[in-house]
Amino acid sequence: MMEALTDFEAAVLQHLLDGDEPNLRVLRIQLAQASISRALTGVGFYIDFDVPENCPTISTGSCHIGDVEAEIDGLAHGAGFVLFLSEGKLRTLEAYSYDEPWPAAIEQYSFRYHCSLNCSSKRTLPF
Repeated sequence: MMEALTDFEAAVLQHLLDGDEPNLRVLRIQLAQASISRALTGVGFYIDFDVPENCPTISTGSCHIGDVEAEIDGLAHGAGFVLFLSEGKLRTLEAYSYDEPWPAAIEQYSFRYHCSLNCSSKRTLPF
């Protein structure tokens, strides 16, 4: 049986891939067609994506998007996320807490974009 994203995982990916940038649109197409596998770590999880060969790819080879953070009921310090891309395709989503156990169930959460020292209203993406 093929695994499906939870509502929370889908919301994380929606925030990571949100925007009008053409590469983000391509990655959303990949996400819609990818199959997934999940591994829990105790302090977060990994989701690996298997993107079909016939999906469009982005020209940026390997990079990552990691500007989304979450406040989650049950985590005092919130959570972070990194979406790894390889060969122009979605590869792995890593979710992690800050030195505390990952909640068994996630029902209440909110997202924000992390900004570096040079904050602007526009996200800084690796492509």
